[in-house]
Amino acid sequence: MTATLRTHVEGDSSQSSPPAYGQEVTNATRQITADTQCKPLLGPAGNGKFYFDEPGEPAVGFRLHPKPGEDPQRQPWVGVIYVKCGDVPLLMREGFHWTTANVIREEGFMENINPKLQLNPRYHNFNVTRNWFMQDWQQPPRWTALIEVHNMIWYTHAAGLSGKSIYRFDAANPRANYNTIYDDMPLEGWWPWPSYKKSSTD
Repeated sequence: MTATLRTHVEGDSSQSSPPAYGQEVTNATRQITADTQCKPLLGPAGNGKFYFDEPGEPAVGFRLHPKPGEDPQRQPWVGVIYVKCGDVPLLMREGFHWTTANVIREEGFMENINPKLQLNPRYHNFNVTRNWFMQDWQQPPRWTALIEVHNMIWYTHAAGLSGKSIYRFDAANPRANYNTIYDDMPLEGWWPWPSYKKSSTD
């Protein structure tokens, strides 16, 4: 890069204005952050234990929709980010930045949606929640976060050894649902039907 081009892109420092209020503090904390960043070590499948064991409640929350401004009840999924942070003003000064590199994949898990959430009309169409966990790279971490994404399994099927159908779930046609092995026995994990919530009201 030539000196002329560098001056055009970066600016002429001799003509630059004084730093904005608080910029010196922000620049200093950014330098400390750059010097102390460290990727978290890989570990076992912890199911978010490090996040839930951290004292305190989330201090910052973000709600995500794929179609902002449209009816919440017609969204294909709803996401929420819960951030635990002991110094929110610092997070404001430096900005809250994260990428997939902050995700600790070994901590994530899937579960049936919390029945209490389904009392809210915006969650009526969802039956599963996927959980991701994130952490700041700085040591000690300035923040940790939980990402919940609520969505819907629309169709599931299973077959026996000869390919004959033994299980079917169709959210668009619930009368056609069946389980030829365990009938109406509630199933756990990824199985969308029958759930414990539904069986308790039979």
